[in-house]
Amino acid sequence: MRLEGQVDEARLILEKEIQTNPDNDRAHFELTRLLFWRLMERDEFDSFFSGMSTLSKRLKKINSEIETNVNLNPNSARYNYWAGNISAYMLISKVHNPLKWFGIPWTVKKTKAFFEKAVELDPNHHEARAFLIRIYHGGLFLGSHSKKAEYHINEFEVRDPVYWVRAKCASLEDSACIDLLNTIIEENDQSVLGHELLARKYRNSGDSENAAIHWLKALELNPADMFALYHYTSNCLKTDKLEKCEKIVQDYLSQEKNKSGIYKAVGLRQLSRIRKKQGNKIESKKLWDEALSIDPTNFIANKITEHDLFTAP
Repeated sequence: MRLEGQVDEARLILEKEIQTNPDNDRAHFELTRLLFWRLMERDEFDSFFSGMSTLSKRLKKINSEIETNVNLNPNSARYNYWAGNISAYMLISKVHNPLKWFGIPWTVKKTKAFFEKAVELDPNHHEARAFLIRIYHGGLFLGSHSKKAEYHINEFEVRDPVYWVRAKCASLEDSACIDLLNTIIEENDQSVLGHELLARKYRNSGDSENAAIHWLKALELNPADMFALYHYTSNCLKTDKLEKCEKIVQDYLSQEKNKSGIYKAVGLRQLSRIRKKQGNKIESKKLWDEALSIDPTNFIANKITEHDLFTAP
């Protein structure tokens, strides 16, 4: 239901289940993800400080749910990762509220502990390890620890060369990062993440042509890659190659996984943008309204990762 856009209905079902079975950790986890979805609604952030105020209030409920998850199942790497993720958002809200600064050291400590636990339980939980590297490279404010950061970077070199490059790129100029990524992708050409990372770096450096090549490659490797579709077609819309752009979207929508839910909404939005540029405003609005009925939050604009929102527990 959540993936079909029936977020409020899903929330009622989950809350009822938790009332009946308070120890149902999966229900608490799904409610955590649903509330996080709602947190990312763009209209909550009309201004920076009002957004942070809203963020802080809504995070308390989400944090309560995910910490319940961890208490019910402390040996779940996934729950610990999510607890660290939510704790990191709480840290952001405190940084921008001077009245909350006294709580920052404790929140930093908690955030690191959750991510460390996730990696301890699952050494191949790459997102948790990536968060730790960012924290340990985050300066004195976040309890910087260069040796620990380097340890986790070295672990990536052994476990996943693409994640290793991703971590190394944090301290490199785009040009140096592009060179390193190209070298790694020669040996890991089937890595969707590798092509996505390279596409982003090319885009940041102003090379839209090479960016498009790698967005398209990522989409070929994973036809349900809504992020690759979004970025490829957004780039395509800046050119006169609308026919090719439309074919890519239609091919995406023809995939079974993309015929419903958020996946479909992303395709419909991009097709709507194409129709608008073609001058067909009526069809464009129809497609946009259909997408909006499925995905009122337009989550992709908020950069919520597919792993975070849509992977089954």
